[in-house]
Amino acid sequence: MITQEGDLEMGIFDRALLTLYSFFVGIMSVIVILAALGWTDVVYFLTDALASEEQRIVIIIGSVIFFLISVKLVMAAFHKKGVVNTLIQDTAMGQVRISLEALENLVKRVTFQVRGVREVKPYILVEPNGVKVLIRTVVSPDISIPEITNEIQSGVRDYLSEVAGITVNSVKILVENVSSELKARVE
Repeated sequence: MITQEGDLEMGIFDRALLTLYSFFVGIMSVIVILAALGWTDVVYFLTDALASEEQRIVIIIGSVIFFLISVKLVMAAFHKKGVVNTLIQDTAMGQVRISLEALENLVKRVTFQVRGVREVKPYILVEPNGVKVLIRTVVSPDISIPEITNEIQSGVRDYLSEVAGITVNSVKILVENVSSELKARVE
């Protein structure tokens, strides 16, 4: 069985903070809507709150805390918890983890060995019983595209199976461009 582990994760503290933050933003939105519809008590309350120096300090401290929570939530949203996207295989001897980046590098290696390949951008998608490989490539103009793509597909399937022990369900190739440069032949 093959599974994938990784992606972005938010801890329980961050989720609780996000819930409180969303609740507070929701309340503030309702108050602003009511003020825009003509409820002036909110405006008078805010004016009275800003009249006293002690209350202004409380509002400043609350605003700074609110800003810091905003920064924390943005950082938590884009922070990985130290887990790399990996492909997990259970074997008789235990668990084997292979990072998706390692698989992409193997795909690059075997694809660049094919004559006529100029650029390669591989992507690995994990499926329940193997992987799907997506390759974006640029090829030479003097090469048959059907021949080169067949060679890449069989090479990638065989190489990943042999080196990583992974079943490749499909290899899809997008030829993004044909290189305008011909390699000079040395005679």
